[in-house]
Amino acid sequence: MSSRSVKEAIGYSSTAVAEPPFAGVFTPRRLPLIERLTRLFDDLNLENTLVISVQHLCSTTEVLFDALLDLNLDPENLYVVGKCYSTNPEVLVRLRKKGINALFSSSSFNCSVPFDVDFDRNVDEMIKQVISSNDLFSFERIIILDDGGHLLERAHALLPKGLPVVGIEQTSSGFNRMKDKNLPFPVINLARSWLKLEHESPIIISLVLRKLKEKLDQLDSNVNKVLLIGFGVLGQKIHDILKDKYLISVFDAVPEKSTIAPDEFKTRLGEFDLIIGCTGSTSLKFEDFKYLKKPVILASISSSDREFESFKFRKLKPVKNCHSPVMIDGITLLNCGFPITFDEDYDSIDTDDFQLTRALILASVYQASVTDQNLRGFLPMEDDLQKTILNQLRTL
Repeated sequence: MSSRSVKEAIGYSSTAVAEPPFAGVFTPRRLPLIERLTRLFDDLNLENTLVISVQHLCSTTEVLFDALLDLNLDPENLYVVGKCYSTNPEVLVRLRKKGINALFSSSSFNCSVPFDVDFDRNVDEMIKQVISSNDLFSFERIIILDDGGHLLERAHALLPKGLPVVGIEQTSSGFNRMKDKNLPFPVINLARSWLKLEHESPIIISLVLRKLKEKLDQLDSNVNKVLLIGFGVLGQKIHDILKDKYLISVFDAVPEKSTIAPDEFKTRLGEFDLIIGCTGSTSLKFEDFKYLKKPVILASISSSDREFESFKFRKLKPVKNCHSPVMIDGITLLNCGFPITFDEDYDSIDTDDFQLTRALILASVYQASVTDQNLRGFLPMEDDLQKTILNQLRTL
């Protein structure tokens, strides 16, 4: 996608990865915003830095990691574990070829257990590898770069105390998970930065709507009535766009936001052709599936597979591919219960628009490098860094 479209947007499945057959010569991806920030941050020297991270292993993340290497981060000092539903196997192989400690478990998928449980095991595996392979007290700083709060939580539990740790959390779900944990080290709150909140949402919403349409078209479905569970920032915007096309109802934990009363929720489930979960937690329990209309489609637009207790449904019809729909007795669970914004069409998902997100992460690493390690808990992302990113983006 062109730089122009970036500005317009602002206003697998096995336990091991075999090297994929690359067609022709691979051309490294270029993201102009990342290139500009790398030049602006030329005073940042990551030579004596350890980075432990959870990230979506896609090509824009590879560009971000390349920028960190350009800023003197030793690839052996970069550890990352990805999530099965968002790991591009070709990217995983390339990262490992560069000497980065990218775990093969990034693409592992255990159909019969909750993703969060399996993922915590992968995170623990990475942290134990970090501890056994490094003299952690020799580093000037250790940056914990997280997407979802799992890494911050497990690092707090497993890493030795007294290390020069600074965290970064890039998602609201991760912030909500960790905000009351009394962390003994500072965490840059990228998740709640105004630039991310104001300008990333349109990009994600556009992708949600495009992928939802694609998947409904593939099913040749007849959708008329829609139930949206979760009326937060994302849910509200999805509602405002879909309300002119569908008869849409809302259920939220806050009764004032709902069009369905709590005591009517189960009895009204049988009305809907499509249910969209965007709470970030369990919006529909498996035991309530018996109330659903047949046919019905379930779509998650939040992280992990927790919206519909998907692992319990998958146990009835095990699948090997975490991007497969699961269809049983008229119920279709899209994308195995994982967010519909991720599938195997990696290039169409990981657009140049997401250089904004990677730029925010790069800037947060810069802030983490100068943050007082004696501070505790969440710290706001520096306003000047956000303004710098926005100004650079506007001139692309």
